[in-house]
Amino acid sequence: MDFSLTEEQQAFRDIVRRWVDAEAPKDWMRALEADEENYPYALWDKIAEQGFFGIGIPEEYDGLGGDVMMQMIFAREFARTAGGLLWVWGLTSFGGAKTIGAVGTEEQKNRWLRPMAQGKLRVSLSMTEPDGGTDVLGAMKTHAEKVDGGWKLNGAKMWTTGAKAADRLLVLARTDKNAEKKHHGLTMFFVDAKSPGITASLLPKLGMRAMGSCEVHYEDVFVPDEDVLGEPGQAWYAMLPTLNNERSWASPMPRVVKRTGASSCAACPKSPCATPVWATSAWPRTWPCATLTNRPWPALRAQAAGCDLAPGANVPTANTAIK
Repeated sequence: MDFSLTEEQQAFRDIVRRWVDAEAPKDWMRALEADEENYPYALWDKIAEQGFFGIGIPEEYDGLGGDVMMQMIFAREFARTAGGLLWVWGLTSFGGAKTIGAVGTEEQKNRWLRPMAQGKLRVSLSMTEPDGGTDVLGAMKTHAEKVDGGWKLNGAKMWTTGAKAADRLLVLARTDKNAEKKHHGLTMFFVDAKSPGITASLLPKLGMRAMGSCEVHYEDVFVPDEDVLGEPGQAWYAMLPTLNNERSWASPMPRVVKRTGASSCAACPKSPCATPVWATSAWPRTWPCATLTNRPWPALRAQAAGCDLAPGANVPTANTAIK
């Protein structure tokens, strides 16, 4: 089996690499993470301006198209300087767009995928229970009861990253207490984060601080029927595609961070690190553009049109005019 990147994937990787070097340098990213109590809105805005939130969202919903491989490529390149701040992009792209795309109705896709692709809607995942850690099913106490026009949600969640800045919370709750199996009787709610009854408190952390992981309490929170994702009681099956993809893009992050960390300390005379070859190589400045002119990726289309993408140059955005 051939695991090498296609011509288009290589071009996209190099475009992202140059954007990261120009717009998300390591020193700035570290400063953002050190500002523990403030969400990195400036970073979010840069990602949105370039159109990267549209990766993986179909073009009919204002996205850029592309598959999970394109998302992995972006995640790997962005993690070189972002480290844990990769979640600024990842939570909405996978927790939000991937879930809506997989199980959302046509109305839900039109309502939520478009603002996600435009960087106008932030999503946080609210699944971990206070007593359960990774044992989501065994510790599930958050529950919802059916009421007129919707559901009443009660419970608490831990490590809901970005909850204070989120527009929507992806919440997993039990809706059938008599289900025979733990993975049955669960429902997924796409909750308005500003709903009455929701309180979020920041949790102290050693790393990934700027994202602001929170403990979130839900007290008689009303969720309308139109904000239920998938079939009530079948949420676990709907969640698996999202969780599998999240693991896929998160898995290379520690290795990338380790390698880029080695390159950062290579200048120290006492450092045992060796600068990776890829960190010092002069990457190609020309591109095989013939196959790219009709692709939706704004940066690729701009490069195909002859725009300058040399280091330090302004990277074309999704609004760049392409002839």
